[in-house]
Amino acid sequence: RVLLNDPSVEVRRALLRSLGSVQSRFWFPIIKDALADDNSQVRADAVKGLMGYSTPDFIVASLPMLEDPSPFVRQVVYLALLSIGPEGLSELIAIETGVRAVSEEHAGEVDVVLRRYAVDHAQEVVAAIDLDQVNGADCKRVTALLASCGQQGASVLLAEMDQGLTQRAFHARRALMGKPHDAVEPITRRLLNVDLDYTKSARITVYLDILNAASDPAALPGLERLILSERPYLRAEAARVLAGINDARTVA
Repeated sequence: RVLLNDPSVEVRRALLRSLGSVQSRFWFPIIKDALADDNSQVRADAVKGLMGYSTPDFIVASLPMLEDPSPFVRQVVYLALLSIGPEGLSELIAIETGVRAVSEEHAGEVDVVLRRYAVDHAQEVVAAIDLDQVNGADCKRVTALLASCGQQGASVLLAEMDQGLTQRAFHARRALMGKPHDAVEPITRRLLNVDLDYTKSARITVYLDILNAASDPAALPGLERLILSERPYLRAEAARVLAGINDARTVA
C-alpha cells in the first residue's frame, strides 16, 4: 500500500502490473483501490490487473469505471468486459439497449466498440440483444448494430418488420437499407412468398425499398407481381421502385 501511494506514476503502474500477474485474492483489494488513482494510466492498469480474477468480482469492480472521466480508461474497460465472455458482453449490451443508463457520449463509444466486435462475433452479439428491452430513443442505434451483424442480424430485423408498422419495424427497415446482397437475400425469398393482400401491402413496399436501396435485381420477380396487381397503389409502388433499379430486365 506504501508503493500504491508512491509519487512516481511508473512505480504505481509497475506495482499493479506485477500484482495483476500474481492473481492472488490477497492483492485484490489493493488493486481495486487503485481504481481511484488520480492518474488515468494507473487506473487503466488497475482495470487490467483485476481481469485475472473471477468474472463477478471483476464486473462489480469495473462497472463504476464505465463513467470514468478519461476516454482511455473507458476504452480499456469496454475491451476488458468483452474479453471475459458473455457476462461482460451483456453489460455493454445493457448500455446499447438503454437498460443501463450512461451519458450519450459514453453510449456512442460503446456502440462503436460493439460494431467492431460484431465483425468477428456477430452471433454472440445478436444472441445478447433482446429488442423487447429497447426503448424508442435507443432503437435506431440497436437496429443499426444488428444490421452490421450479417445474416444473423438481418433475420432478427426481418422478424421485427413482420410485427407490423411499429417504431422498431421502421428502424429495422432503415437499418437494412443499403446493405449488401448477403444481408438482404432473406428479404427476396420472403417477398416471393408473400400474398399481395391489403394487410401486407405496407410490408411489401418496405421490402422493395430495401432491395432497391441495395440495387438488387432479385427484386424484379416480386415487382412483376406488383405490376399485375388489381390495386392501383401497388402498381404505382412497382413503377416507383422499377425506376430506381438499373437492370436490363427492367426495360423489358
